[in-house]
Amino acid sequence: MEALEFNFRLTNEMTGETDIGVDAPVALPVAYFRGYLGSTRLLDIWFLRTSIVALAVTGLLKALSVVAGGGILFAPDPVLGIPFRWLMLGGAVTELAIAGLLSMKVSYTWKLLVIFWLGACFCMYHLVLLIMDPAALCPCLGTLYGKFGVSPSSAEAGASFLASYFLLGPLVLGLKNWYFGKIAGKNV
Repeated sequence: MEALEFNFRLTNEMTGETDIGVDAPVALPVAYFRGYLGSTRLLDIWFLRTSIVALAVTGLLKALSVVAGGGILFAPDPVLGIPFRWLMLGGAVTELAIAGLLSMKVSYTWKLLVIFWLGACFCMYHLVLLIMDPAALCPCLGTLYGKFGVSPSSAEAGASFLASYFLLGPLVLGLKNWYFGKIAGKNV
């Protein structure tokens, strides 16, 4: 039985450029994916924008926690051994710097790599903290979450979600772009 052959002309809505035609087994998933998202880049743009917002908000929360003070800031971090004050300040500066970098005209691949690196650092920290003390909460959001009426377990779940989001998001998008770039013969 011969495979049905279709020749689709796919147009990139962002550039107006027409991609090369592709044959049936891969054309239908590409057309389906683009039909529902408008462009394969829509998911990329959405991921970058949500990452910028999440990093800016958590970076500001960490900076505010350092400014607000508190006894916990002078206690040593169980994983790294440095006072929470310096850990929070370093985290705030790093997250705000990465949010700024993501807002600049830098290669999309570099943006994904930076987010992946940050997600890997966050996930490794959470894993080591879990191994060292399963009952301990991650101090990554500081102490301000309580002032906003957020329970410690909800803050921990949110921090774990963000760490996973920053780790898995770039992997999924990188594989998606590699796959669709391979189909079209160029980077989609």
